[in-house]
Amino acid sequence: STKETMAANKTGISNLDIRYPFLPSGVIMIYLLIFMSVSFVLLSFCSVSDMSLWTTFIISILATILSVVAAMIILAYAGNKVEGMALAKVSALVMVGLIIPFVITDSTQYVFSFLPSFWIAKFLISNNYWFILPTIFLSGGLIYILYNRYITKI
Repeated sequence: STKETMAANKTGISNLDIRYPFLPSGVIMIYLLIFMSVSFVLLSFCSVSDMSLWTTFIISILATILSVVAAMIILAYAGNKVEGMALAKVSALVMVGLIIPFVITDSTQYVFSFLPSFWIAKFLISNNYWFILPTIFLSGGLIYILYNRYITKI
C-alpha cells in the first residue's frame, strides 16, 4: 500500500521487510526452536511426574506456541516501553488456564475454554490427544489476529 511504500522510502527498508519483518532473518524460528528444546530438556529431566517423552515433546511444542501468543500480545498493542512492560504482565494471563482444570473440577471450568492454556492442562490431566486441537486452533487464531494488528500498527 502507499503507507508502506512511504515508510519504506523514508527508512530505506524494503516493502518485504515491512510486511514480513520476521521472515528475512529467520531469527524468530531459531529462537522458537531453542525455547522448545530448552523446555523439552527441562520437562524431561526436571519433572516430578511420569510423563512419557512423547507427551513431554508435545507439551514443549504447545508451550512454545503459547509463548508466541504472549509475545504477540505485547507486539500488537504496546506503543512504548512502559506499555510493553505493562502488557508483559497482562500477557501472562494467557497462562492462567493452566491451573484452572486442576483447581476447578466441575463443569464451570469450561468458562475458561477460550484460553489455549486451558486445553494444554486438559491434555495433561486426561492424556487425550484430542485436546491438542483446540490449543492449536485457538493459538493459531490468536496469532493470526494479533499479527494482523501488528502489521497494521507498523
